[in-house]
Amino acid sequence: MKIALGLEYPLALRGGVGVLVETLIQGLAGHFEIVLVSPDPPGFSHPRNVRACVLGSKRPFPRVTSRNLALRLESWGFPSPTFILGENYGWGSRIPGQSPFPFLSRCGIASITTIHMALSILDGYCDPKKSLWFKLAFLPVAWLGKLQVLRHVGAEIVISQRACEKLRRWYWPLRSRFAVFTTRDCRKSRRRPAGARSLDFGCWTHCVSQRPAHSGGGFRGNCRGSF
Repeated sequence: MKIALGLEYPLALRGGVGVLVETLIQGLAGHFEIVLVSPDPPGFSHPRNVRACVLGSKRPFPRVTSRNLALRLESWGFPSPTFILGENYGWGSRIPGQSPFPFLSRCGIASITTIHMALSILDGYCDPKKSLWFKLAFLPVAWLGKLQVLRHVGAEIVISQRACEKLRRWYWPLRSRFAVFTTRDCRKSRRRPAGARSLDFGCWTHCVSQRPAHSGGGFRGNCRGSF
């Protein structure tokens, strides 16, 4: 089975999300064929057993980059990529039509997103130093952009119940898209054999890939994701 992992920031930065992605690669490489999508600089040494798909360094990613990414993953035959969002409005979701998810959906690819931070609905789509009135003025655009992402993904996995409740409240029209993966789930996973943990992640991917890419329903299935 093939899995693509999308990281919005360069893996070379060695940030918290980057370390998580490297850990995922180590656990999954023995069970899946992996493509890493990341904006790393030329000549960067990616982890072994990974086919790198390097994006341009310009952020947010322009529309043409999102479209080309979807076409490349389609040509490589990856049914269910996972894109990791360090913040709420990652991967160009603050502007409708800019993120790769509508393009992936048109290619018949059911994506999964994971989100690791949800402090405020006003955080992440503009400079935090901007005034409150500026943030409120731009919020409807960012809100619609986020809804577009949710409409075109199979699920968005959240790392805490509290954050999940916030997101379901903020984006209530598509609240069924959010699923929880808590630290308790992580502890349970660590007590299982390494192979079983890796295959649980594949179970998430398999469940979402069974949902039609253009379906209006939320995430369905009894799988609990394990990282």
